[in-house]
Amino acid sequence: MHYYIHYDESESAEKKVDRKALNDFLRYTGKRPFKTLVQHIKQGTENAESIRFAASFVGVQGRPVTALIRRYNPTLLKRDQNR
Repeated sequence: MHYYIHYDESESAEKKVDRKALNDFLRYTGKRPFKTLVQHIKQGTENAESIRFAASFVGVQGRPVTALIRRYNPTLLKRDQNR
């Protein structure tokens, strides 16, 4: 099943939208895949690109993945921007 969720991209609503995106991610994947990705993100051994790749295998892309990385290890996003 494929569907698209539109998230408000304004900076004033960033935290609220990230919270919604994380809830959507958790509801779509379930606890086990969500917790597994969170563990990898917290360890910091992976880069943001590999986390995005792994999340795509469970069917999640875009804002929910960015929100997940931003919440649990924002340095990964900064590291990818410096490449």
